[in-house]
Amino acid sequence: MKIIAIQKHPDKVTAQNLGVEWVGGVVDLHHLLKRAEYLFICIPLNAETRNIISKRELALLPKGAFILNAARGSIINKQALIQALDSKHLGGVALDVYWKESPNQKIQF
Repeated sequence: MKIIAIQKHPDKVTAQNLGVEWVGGVVDLHHLLKRAEYLFICIPLNAETRNIISKRELALLPKGAFILNAARGSIINKQALIQALDSKHLGGVALDVYWKESPNQKIQF
């Protein structure tokens, strides 16, 4: 399996030791998405990252791609994610997060 990643400040020595190919920074996200069969999200939630994965970004993933979100729910646009799953564009999603940190609502997944 080939691991590709983006990071604000990539450490080339660590990347080489781990066998990771740095694609670049956040501005290069679209290049990474086009190549990602599995997308693992582990970033902080802030103004820059809220809904960073929306309908456009999900459409860039290869058909059948899988997403694992271990960051915050609001990193991915919820409605866009539901549409990508309903249309079978995504192969699946694993969520370790909620869009509201104390969910009282019925989960749609």
